[in-house]
Formats: sequence, structure tokens, C-alpha cells
Amino acid sequence: MIALPWIFAGFVLGMILTTIFTPASRMVRTVPAPDDVHSFKTPTGCVRVRSVQVPCTSDAVSLNILAEQHK
Repeated sequence: MIALPWIFAGFVLGMILTTIFTPASRMVRTVPAPDDVHSFKTPTGCVRVRSVQVPCTSDAVSLNILAEQHK
């Protein structure tokens, strides 16, 4: 029968190897937060977003609000 210390040693060794060889994951934001003041790099260039407070309405507003403002 396999002894308990060998099982524990194998578990610890597996955790160490997994930690070493698994690349660190990065959280990538897709939508900027209101307090972001720096530029974001995109495949097509850099983008800077400015938050503007607007009044709430009962109408549904599309996410295309910036495109409508620049027409």
C-alpha cells in the first residue's frame, strides 16, 4: 500500500511544478472603468476614454451613443 507521506510529497511536488510551468494569467478589460485616465492600446491604435455624467431616463439607450454624438 502507498504510504501517506508519499502521497503528500507527490501532491506538494505537483503543486510546485504546476506553479512553475503554468503561465500567469492576465485580466484584460474590455470596457474601461470610469476612473481610467490613461490611454488603451488597441490593434488599430490608442484610445483614451473620458467619462461624462448623464441624467438617467426611462428609455433604453444603445451602446452606440458615441457614434451618434459625432455625426
